[in-house]
Amino acid sequence: MGGLAGLEIVPELIDGSRFRALVERHLPSAVAELNHYRGFGVKPVLTHLRSQPV
Repeated sequence: MGGLAGLEIVPELIDGSRFRALVERHLPSAVAELNHYRGFGVKPVLTHLRSQPV
């Protein structure tokens, strides 16, 4: 095994939103850099939805 063999840790698979949350928590100075990459940027917030006749 590699360098983590003796640490007895459980690996965690993360997606883009979880990665962003971890960066916001532990490395807030790098959050702006994530906005340049698809999947890690801020999701658009829908503020107004209107129904239109079909």
